[in-house]
Amino acid sequence: IPGPLLDRMEVIQLPGYTMAEKAQIATRHLIPKQMERHAVNQDHVMFTPKAIDLVISGYTREAGVRNLDREIASLCRYAAVKVAESRDLVISKKIIELDDGLGMGSAVVNVADAEEDTVEENEEETPLVLHESFKCLVVDEEVVGKVLGPAKYESELAQRTAVPGVATGMAWTRVGGEILFVEASLHRGSGRLQLTGQLGSVMEESVRAALSFVRSNLEVLGLSEFGGKAYDLQEAIGRADLHVHFPAGGVPKDGPSAGIAITAAIVSALSGVCVRPDTACTGEITLRGLVLPVGGIKEKVLAAHRAGVKRIVLPERNKKDVLDIPEDVRNELELIHVRHILEAMNELFEKNTTGVHEVPLWLADTPLSTKKNKEKSSADFSKGGIIPPANPQSPSNPPVAKSVLKDLCGPILPSLL
Repeated sequence: IPGPLLDRMEVIQLPGYTMAEKAQIATRHLIPKQMERHAVNQDHVMFTPKAIDLVISGYTREAGVRNLDREIASLCRYAAVKVAESRDLVISKKIIELDDGLGMGSAVVNVADAEEDTVEENEEETPLVLHESFKCLVVDEEVVGKVLGPAKYESELAQRTAVPGVATGMAWTRVGGEILFVEASLHRGSGRLQLTGQLGSVMEESVRAALSFVRSNLEVLGLSEFGGKAYDLQEAIGRADLHVHFPAGGVPKDGPSAGIAITAAIVSALSGVCVRPDTACTGEITLRGLVLPVGGIKEKVLAAHRAGVKRIVLPERNKKDVLDIPEDVRNELELIHVRHILEAMNELFEKNTTGVHEVPLWLADTPLSTKKNKEKSSADFSKGGIIPPANPQSPSNPPVAKSVLKDLCGPILPSLL
């Protein structure tokens, strides 16, 4: 829509429904509508509240109720089949009664007569007569699993965040909010930053800003000592590659609101401490560590609530947007407002040290010197001493590359060695 035309139009925002709202919509509107379409009534099928909640949480994950309507239609078709099978038993019993004492030659005629009688009954709109063995079908959790199959969606928070380097963020889309996982990993390399997940330019800048903040505040973040030793983490990061990945690579992602989650993922990967699995976050950050407000708070909070999140970290300046969230959702969540990224880190990580590696795996795998050794080397150099370079031919530093080349290419290219 062109800008001038949009400015003259009234835009109506339609936010997503909560779990309670979806349950009421299904009970009052969707189920009666589908029962009428499939020619079944309350004497034939009855939905339990737990079954409706299971369909909402386990088989749909959307802002609206379109897929919920489809799943309810599948359950009503299952009930219609059961009713039809019971009616077929009545017709078969009627045919058997008519066939008593008659030969096989007149069976076809009797079947035709029975069908004509059924048509006449339908024309007169007589009540549907079912077999006496038929009972009202109660759609409970067992029937839902039998008809719809295994649940399509389940809470991934505990599984995704059970390892260091994973944080839970929140994103806004045109169909409502979604939770967004951020994964960070370090390994031996040359200090490169690798970004994957079909990211836009704004999100790439957020990753670089988060990394710059972490590198400039290592001691404040408590990343200076591991296992009782003071490591020079700046040097370690310079000898390691950082890979930041956003799952669902087929979906384009952009926007600044993942700054807190990216920072938490990087800090988790550096320290070896897992982010709290019940906490999600959103907010833009600056190089000074300030947390800036973002949009789409209501949609993001509703999406996190649907995914099973219990705690949400929000920018302080988004307090006014919390009033738009339904009261029942606010009562089930712990909403935490922060002004600085350090406050967010205190909320995203456990207060105790459970699960902390004495030395993170990536740091133990990266060859580096501790701060004490580096300070000693600097002192020797300041006194006029010259630190001799390592001899590549010494026993402590064998020519690895040369030996590998000799084993691989020696018989073919001896001149290279």
